[in-house]
Amino acid sequence: MMRYKVDVAVSREGKITFLGWAFGSDPETPVEFDVLDGAGNSVPGTVVESVRRDEVVEAFFKDYEKQHGPIKRELGYDINTPYQKGEVRYLVIKADGKTKKIKFDDKILEAFNSVAHKKREKLLALFHWETVEVAWDYFKEHGFRALYKKTVHRLKGIQEDYDYNEWYKKQKVTEAELQEQRNTKLPLQPKFSIVIPVYETPEKFLRKMLKSIQDQTYGNFEVCVADATPYDKYDRSQANGKLPKEVLEEFHKADPRFRYEILEKNLGISDNTNAAIEMATGDYIVLADHDDELELNALFECAKAINEHPKVDVIYSDEDKIDFEDTYYFEPHFKTDYNPDLLRSVNYVCHLLVLKRELLDAIAETDEAGHKIYERKAYDGAQDHDLILRATEKAQEREREEIGGDLANLSDADKKLLKEGRFTSSRIYHIPKVLYHWRSHQASTAQHPEAKLYAFDAGARAVYDHCKRLGLPVKKVEKGITYGFYHTIYENEQPLISVVIPNKDHTADLDKAIQSLAGSNYKNLEFIIVENNSDQEETWKYYAEIQKQYPVEGFVEKTAEEIKNEGQTEIIDSVAGTISGNNTEIINSKPEDMSVTDSGVAADSSSVDTLVSARAVNQCSESDSVVNPSFESDQSGKTVRDTNTVIGDETHLQITVRVVKWKGPFNYSAINNFGVKFTSGKYILFLNNDIELIDPDSIDEMIGYVQREDVGICGARLLYPDEDIQHAGVIMGMGGIAGAAFVRTHDAELSYMHRAKCVQDYSCVTAACLLTKRELFDAVGGYTEELAVAFNDVDFCMKVRALGKLVVYNPYAKFYHYESKSRGMEDTPEKVQRFNGEIVKFAKRWPECLRYGDPYYNPALTFMKSNFTLKNLEKEKVGEPFHMDILDGIV
Repeated sequence: MMRYKVDVAVSREGKITFLGWAFGSDPETPVEFDVLDGAGNSVPGTVVESVRRDEVVEAFFKDYEKQHGPIKRELGYDINTPYQKGEVRYLVIKADGKTKKIKFDDKILEAFNSVAHKKREKLLALFHWETVEVAWDYFKEHGFRALYKKTVHRLKGIQEDYDYNEWYKKQKVTEAELQEQRNTKLPLQPKFSIVIPVYETPEKFLRKMLKSIQDQTYGNFEVCVADATPYDKYDRSQANGKLPKEVLEEFHKADPRFRYEILEKNLGISDNTNAAIEMATGDYIVLADHDDELELNALFECAKAINEHPKVDVIYSDEDKIDFEDTYYFEPHFKTDYNPDLLRSVNYVCHLLVLKRELLDAIAETDEAGHKIYERKAYDGAQDHDLILRATEKAQEREREEIGGDLANLSDADKKLLKEGRFTSSRIYHIPKVLYHWRSHQASTAQHPEAKLYAFDAGARAVYDHCKRLGLPVKKVEKGITYGFYHTIYENEQPLISVVIPNKDHTADLDKAIQSLAGSNYKNLEFIIVENNSDQEETWKYYAEIQKQYPVEGFVEKTAEEIKNEGQTEIIDSVAGTISGNNTEIINSKPEDMSVTDSGVAADSSSVDTLVSARAVNQCSESDSVVNPSFESDQSGKTVRDTNTVIGDETHLQITVRVVKWKGPFNYSAINNFGVKFTSGKYILFLNNDIELIDPDSIDEMIGYVQREDVGICGARLLYPDEDIQHAGVIMGMGGIAGAAFVRTHDAELSYMHRAKCVQDYSCVTAACLLTKRELFDAVGGYTEELAVAFNDVDFCMKVRALGKLVVYNPYAKFYHYESKSRGMEDTPEKVQRFNGEIVKFAKRWPECLRYGDPYYNPALTFMKSNFTLKNLEKEKVGEPFHMDILDGIV
């Protein structure tokens, strides 16, 4: 059986480019390609190349590779064939003795690239056999109603998603706005040097780039072009128009701000760029490619940002792609504010990039001839990523030096942002507007990254070296979801993590949670189960059994009846040694109640008391199997387990479980605050009782980030049982208040810019699985008990953000979440009333972030859906919060 797909069919510059994939019944079966003209003859000059398509292998041949090893044949194709308007072409694909002939002409090409065609492609994808197979499995497990709702959800998404080309034209800066900018005199008039390396650039595109600069609404700039075109070999017969130097001379004569130098030889992309930077005399360097375009207000927006933030060192904007005819804008990249962990996952900054010259010189190296090296040849292919990593490092270093390492010394404006949970950097600034149009070469690395593997090897080295320079405990940098994306893995010494789990009955779920973590590769865990008003007899039996299976030091066995009849667990005051059985006091600490110490960590005099107790040290063999324990009896005759057996010269750590009882009404915040008082680890993992670990390295992944000084919290990728995403980070303002990213996107689906599969910083993550430092938990006063059920975890994250700490989402920590199985849903009038009340309470605590936007979510993206689609301009306005009646006057 032959299968194939044409992903791209685009006409440009006298040829058609076809991109796609094809395979036979066996992926190693050869596939033949040809292109015929209208008369059925092969078209001379057709070039066929194979292309790696790892995502196709992943989708169709995952099991095949498990049995037979890696597939040697490249399943993708990249075909270029001569074409002029009015002609006809047939793409011919042959495999397994079968032939498929696909017709293309002007009308078909236009339709192929239309919005309607793209929507139709998405619709047809729902009926592919592998999709139907998944749907059948889903139907068998969940029934027709669930399948119907899921299908409607997918269909609505296809119909409702905006076409960016239409969206862009509605949002594009108007001529009146451009004229107003031309008439505006900014107090600060920084000079921008736009540096452009040129190499055999077609006249059409070079001219478009230079014209887009010439027409800027801000005029204090210069253009510095380093032309590496080999004119001894390259002439007009090859140039398809004027030579680059002729176009450059034309612009220079008309406007002396345009300067260029012809290099003696092509030095490569890095050194060609360095040569252009050496020509520059401006205060800020703007990096641009030779065939792209700037939006006409690009430099004005940058100058405006500098006027508002005079100390800024790095500026970047959003961007999109533009076709070769300047008619279609596509693939917008709406970015987050400064996001260091996302930058280690992928070069999300890219274009437009503006760097202060002073900063550039500070990070430059010098060669033997005394020339400055800004972009480093050793990282060619990822030289921009390396430069951005070094530039942001230096910018953050300059910020620390300026404030003496104390966030209290930030400017008043930045301290306000910090208090509001919106601060990212005083030196790195993101302009949330599309100011750069990236010319799309359909067969370039930008479209098919596997074409230049060397670039991604260089990128992995750039990320690894960056981590080393910062003193981060990097172990290795692996390939992420695809080429160009990176997975940074940190060393850790498996410090003790205290796992706090509130629980009422549902012991099967609780056992699944405990046993899945206990069976992971992380072997230094203490579980604190906070029992809250269970009423099933099997619950007390389970508590007796699980504590016996994983005993704490000095464990005294108790019967189920004894555990059931105990009162609220008493708390030992670690300072006075006294015992208290009272409920914890209500904690409502807010950022303004905290003082920031020299280390940047807030101190709070009302921190949660710490129970200082010795922890059990259990044993396991080198194969991690449990050693047969030794037992003895205490004076009362109760069984006591000896947990201090030493094997060889090492004490082997294992797992302990302790159940403590909270007798008050359900209050998630109070229950967790109470549970933390019984922990002895420096790190606390808050876990719902309906969580099941999937990846055995998940805890290692999370602690690798939280152990960093700059990180306060790490959250995980949580999936529903049907493999749909339940949590991939939390966005402030989503749905009007706060919501998880990519909810109900299937885990196998591609997400916007692969964000669901990238380690990155968010404002918040869910406490269904949240790892933090004990000292930070104490510093912010734990969970706000006024928020009894909803948004307490989001509030906790925001309080930690207000200390200047990062909240990291790590998709490589992967769990199932059987959401709200224990507590139930918000489905009664009383629960709805309470929920709405907590929305208002939460909004009053963090109104600015809701009003002005989450720094890790772009204002162009909708708050109505969680999949990072464009705002619906008929219902939402860019830069404005999603309206909720109950928040009128607050947000």
